This record gives sequence, structure tokens and C-alpha cells, in this order.
Amino acid sequence: GYGDQIHGLKSGVQVVVGTPGRVVDHINKGTLQLDGLQTLVLDEADEMISMGFKEDLETVLQAAPKDQANIWLFSATMSPEVRGVADAYLTEPQKVQVNRTEMLPSTVEQVYFMIHEYDKPQLVTTLIDAADDFYGIIFCQTKSLVADLTQFLKDKGYTADALHGDIDQTGRDRVMKNFRDRKVTVLVATDVACRGLDVKDITHVVNYSIPRELDNYVHRIGRTGRSGKSGKAFSLVTRSHRELIGRIERMTKSRMTEGTIPSLKDIAIKKLVKAKEKFVTAGPQGRLTDLLGATWADVIETLTKEEITARFLAMLNPVLAPAKASDKEEVQVRAPAEPGRGGGGGAR
Repeated sequence: GYGDQIHGLKSGVQVVVGTPGRVVDHINKGTLQLDGLQTLVLDEADEMISMGFKEDLETVLQAAPKDQANIWLFSATMSPEVRGVADAYLTEPQKVQVNRTEMLPSTVEQVYFMIHEYDKPQLVTTLIDAADDFYGIIFCQTKSLVADLTQFLKDKGYTADALHGDIDQTGRDRVMKNFRDRKVTVLVATDVACRGLDVKDITHVVNYSIPRELDNYVHRIGRTGRSGKSGKAFSLVTRSHRELIGRIERMTKSRMTEGTIPSLKDIAIKKLVKAKEKFVTAGPQGRLTDLLGATWADVIETLTKEEITARFLAMLNPVLAPAKASDKEEVQVRAPAEPGRGGGGGAR
């Protein structure tokens, strides 16, 4: 709590880690003295500025003794605002830049899908269903889009949850615990909310749209394909944003391939194969076999084994169920028409 912070600062500490607002609060109250400060580290300066903390950032810099403190400013992007802060408060600053291509995991397969904006939610569910074992993050540009897509996925029966800047620390901890425990397998998030997160074995990263700050693209897909394991990075691209693909390829010196959207039939076949594997390894259940003979004799006698299998699978998985008369035909999600380019396939 706040009282514990004051007690700790008065007792004397070597390192203080805090948010801009809280650091400024302690400086103004006199509970944080910077007279003997040797090193000041400003991490993720671009995100602090974009979140509205530029004034607090400048207050901390003004309070730091420039003649004795080494100031380190870390930023994923070098926007004019970040450059302005550096020029105003850093003395003869030296710029150190990490090679972008070195940050791009070679184990990640990069695939983009040309899609209309209004078809994106449906394509997301198709990609999840088509994956062997989807455990990933879907990045959205805004908090409202995160909330809407998360609710859409929950309504469809997916174990999804949201992570964005309006979620308090308690809620954030709950979401991340569930995600790490795989009680949640689809995390829908903004870039800001995901900064600093470290989760193992993420299989997929989905860019609901490609970020304008292309460095964020590298940060996003770098969350999969770690420790030598393979990963997939899917990007949903509208025609108006197609030029971003070329920019990413030039920046990262890598290729993005255009994906074919899986059809409902493709997904059903994949699920049937997985169901068969589980069925074969399940083994006989003695007591259950006896009960079936007593209660299901008429069904076993009147239906073929193929009919019985198909009906059980339909009960267990709606994706494999026969369409109702009132259901619409399979939705065709297609890329925006463009000369010389092929369209996508069917999707759910």
C-alpha cells in the first residue's frame, strides 16, 4: 500500500520502480529525494507518452540531477514526441538501436489473409477451429474492439478473455493466471496491455489488423516461436492496408505468404481425425458396455455403425452437426477483388 511505500522510501532503498504518476506524487510530497540519484531509467517511453503521461515524464526528468545522473530512455519507436523529450532533457544523448531483423523469430511462419473488415470476426473463429491446438493472442488496435471481439468469441463458446488498459491490476492478474493455466486459450489484447508479458508456448499470434507502427508488429509476433519452437503469425489485412505487407517485408527482410482460408469441410475433417485418435486411445469401459446393452439395444439394432458414430460426433461437436433447415448456407469469406490476385476460400 501507499503507507508501505512511504516507510520503504524513508528507510532508504537502492532501487525504486514506479509508474510516472506515483513517482511524481512522491517527489511532490518529498518522500522521494533524487539528490543522490545516479541512474534514471525510463522504460517504454513511447507508450507512456501515448497513454498521456508525457507531463509526468517531464516532471521526473526535470527533478533528476542532470550533472550526475545517467539517464536511459528506452522506446520501441522513435516518434517525434519521444525525440522531442530526448532532445530537451538528455545531454549529448547516444542512440543505441537493436537490429530489427535480429528481433524477428526465424521459427515463426508469417501468413496474411485478404479480408473485408466485416468478415474478420468470422475468420478469427475459422482460424482457431482450423488450428491443431490454438493457444494464442489476438491483437486489436483499440480497447472497444478488444471488448467486442472477446464477447463475440465467448458467445461462440470459445475460452477467451480480454486484456486492455481499463482493466485494473486485480483483473489483469486473474486474466493472466487463467491464460497461463490454459483455462483461457484465446487472449484478446491491445499492444499496451501486453507489454512486458512473458508466456511460454504460445502457438499463434493473430493481428486483427496490422499496426501502423511496424515495430509493434515485430513485438507482437515475437511472442510465439520461442525457445526453438515453431509458431504462426496470422495477419488479417483489408485492401486499404495492403501496402503494409510490403513495408513489413522490407523492414524485416522476410516474406509473408498469402493464406488460403480453410473451409468448413476442412475444419470438420480435421476435427474428425482428432476425435478418432481420442476414440482409439480411450479403451473399453466394462460397466458402460453393460449399460449400453440394456438401454440402447433398439438403437444399435436399427442404425448402422456409421449412423451411430455420426450422431454421437454431431452431439459432441456443433461444427460437425448437420445444418438445420433454417441455417444459412456456408458463409463465403472472400478477399477484396484485385486484379491478378486469387481470392480466399470458404469459411465458417
